[in-house]
Amino acid sequence: MKHSLILLITVVVILTLPSQVHAQSGIVNPPAQNSCWGLWSADIGSNQYLLIDILSNNYSLYVFTQNQYETWSSGGQAYAIYTSQVTAGNVYLVQLPQGIYDVVLYPTPCGINVSAVVRVVNQPAVGITALGPITTNYVLAYINATGLGVGGSVYVILGSMVVVKGQGSTREYWVESSIGLGSNAQFMINIINVTGALPTTMYSQILNLGSFNQPIALYLAIKTNVSGGIASVLVGYSVIQNGSQYKPPGITWLSFQLINGALEAVIEMNPYLATAGGYAYDTELVVSQGAGSAVPMSVGLALLYWDGAAFRAVTDLRNYALNINATSTYLTLGECQGLPCVIPGQPTYGALNQFNASDVPMTYLVIETPMNRSVARYITEPTNITYPTILTPTYGTKLVLVGIVASINGVSEFVNSSVITIKPGNGPTVVVVKPIYAKYYLVSISSDYPINVNGTPTSNYGGWVLAGDYLVISAGPHYLGGTVRVFPINGTNLVIRVDEPLNAVIGWVRQYLVNITSPFPIGINGTQYLNYLGWVNACDYIIINATTKYLSNET
Repeated sequence: MKHSLILLITVVVILTLPSQVHAQSGIVNPPAQNSCWGLWSADIGSNQYLLIDILSNNYSLYVFTQNQYETWSSGGQAYAIYTSQVTAGNVYLVQLPQGIYDVVLYPTPCGINVSAVVRVVNQPAVGITALGPITTNYVLAYINATGLGVGGSVYVILGSMVVVKGQGSTREYWVESSIGLGSNAQFMINIINVTGALPTTMYSQILNLGSFNQPIALYLAIKTNVSGGIASVLVGYSVIQNGSQYKPPGITWLSFQLINGALEAVIEMNPYLATAGGYAYDTELVVSQGAGSAVPMSVGLALLYWDGAAFRAVTDLRNYALNINATSTYLTLGECQGLPCVIPGQPTYGALNQFNASDVPMTYLVIETPMNRSVARYITEPTNITYPTILTPTYGTKLVLVGIVASINGVSEFVNSSVITIKPGNGPTVVVVKPIYAKYYLVSISSDYPINVNGTPTSNYGGWVLAGDYLVISAGPHYLGGTVRVFPINGTNLVIRVDEPLNAVIGWVRQYLVNITSPFPIGINGTQYLNYLGWVNACDYIIINATTKYLSNET
């Protein structure tokens, strides 16, 4: 006769149980020759219950006193204070008198671990528990709370088993953070050394976060790190939605040193491992509303872990906690928008359906408009953003789309298109999408006579000119006859910077060719000439000053 011995995890949680399964006693036949079974020792205290979670396979469950087990395991028929058939995927809560019991699952394959979790609990808190097996250095919890009623305190609690390995030693820490969702929100951290039989609190800290408005969405996170042989655990939070306001997913971290001489620090989930003091190797995310009356609420939950490349949904899920000391008297677990959610109701315990990491909002999308405004929200599926190719905000002004710039966590990429598709990231991601428009102004230049604009002959120039560009206008004299011409008033070369809509008319003045000759110097408009030849604007005056000139012979 053989048996597999698996440690029992004892969770001391002061709660009340809304429903119990009472013991069914009976006579148990002796085990078959060379058979194997799973064996746990359970110390049941006042108001505590035996929880059996069958992960796979079907068994006979026997609960013996120690003397009854000795009789049965020695090959004799024995009386059991509880017997039942248990099946895979189900959780059983058994009410027993105070005492120490031997718990048997029979029969089991020989030489391998039994696929079951046996715990002593009061009432398990409601939420998500990941049994794994998973080893990671980063877990991220998502919480989305709506419809919170008045009159009760609601807390969301995240806890993980952190394992630190050094030269020939292993340390275990239960790291727990919680956040209150009331008017005066607090972020609380507790780090407990659970390596020995008796847990020891290492750190305890409280931060005041102010008030929250509904709906509330936030992250809780736990991360491990080893640097220079120093193992640390980082505990963080991020409020990503407070009422109607969305915020980027930047996590506020608090770092706590664990030990020196560390080689590795990980977050570990394994249904077959436990500490000497009875803490499960798992990660838990639960909701508590205290021991008072039921409070209306809907709190969506998701629990992710980092696999080195992306955040993934945790695996092998249960809807009850094992380590977290919290009360969920009037809460049960449902489903909201593809994710588990805690709602008022009578709790039931068991396996939890797998959810998708893609349903967790992790990508914060900021869409900038052409008018320098922005809209922000979180996305969980590919999102198309289309910008108009041409805009006319005011008469004479036009915006022409050049392309789109998408900045993902600070790294920018230009897309030569009017449409861009943003896909959700593999973790907390900030995406800023901005259109690039070129501004053009409407320019109209008219002339009664030919001119040249930027090298092109024309008499009427009209079109859109890029803001800040220059117009070079050449307007030479235009001859109407041998002695008559017109000349541009502002000169033959004019340079204009286009900084606004422009409507210009090139002015011309009529000029006549004037030829004045004299045998002696004369003054013409203040200048001495013998021969004067030049173009004079129509209606202008020519002032000729000719003085008496004395010659010889008294002439």
